[in-house]
Amino acid sequence: MLSLGCRMHDWVVHVDIDEHHEYPTGNIRQFLIAVDQPRLAVVTGKFADRISYDDRFRPITAEENLAETYPYACNITRGIRNSNPSKLVAYKAFLVAGSGDFHGLNPYHQCNNNRRGIGGIRVHHFKYVDDVMEEMHYRAVTYRAHGVTQAKELQCKYDLFARWGNCVCVECPEPAASSWRSYPRLNVLVRKRYPCISTPKPTIH
Repeated sequence: MLSLGCRMHDWVVHVDIDEHHEYPTGNIRQFLIAVDQPRLAVVTGKFADRISYDDRFRPITAEENLAETYPYACNITRGIRNSNPSKLVAYKAFLVAGSGDFHGLNPYHQCNNNRRGIGGIRVHHFKYVDDVMEEMHYRAVTYRAHGVTQAKELQCKYDLFARWGNCVCVECPEPAASSWRSYPRLNVLVRKRYPCISTPKPTIH
């Protein structure tokens, strides 16, 4: 698909439907233009797992304000799943992204070797909503049946959420919860590398 629609040095934005990327400029096009320099070909970020104001797995509707309904930012990916919270955000089309649980470039593909990039983009992750318990249970059972290594990790997360009453205990130490508004607006690494990038008013909802 990329070979049909992209030129070699085009940027590819790597985003899932449950993710909102937060860029220092507040504008993805401006940001990618700013970082578009020789051999700087990868942008990565870290998950901020967003949780609702009452810890429950609420359905997302078009009418609500996500910043108000999901005010907590947690590190479930690291603290509970014991997984890498890094996330591939964007990359040049001549590179090869990983698949499945690879949150970066494919480490086994030769063209990805020694590529310079920049990190620190915040990835607001709205996974823990609505029917996530049913999804986790289904995936754990399916993974276990096919011998996928992540089955045990998913089952442990499911069991912990079940013990908490089918929710995320934001007062417990595992999620490392805090208000997303307490996060710095601009990553230090981004600011140091690109001092010309200004910090806009927050636009994430």
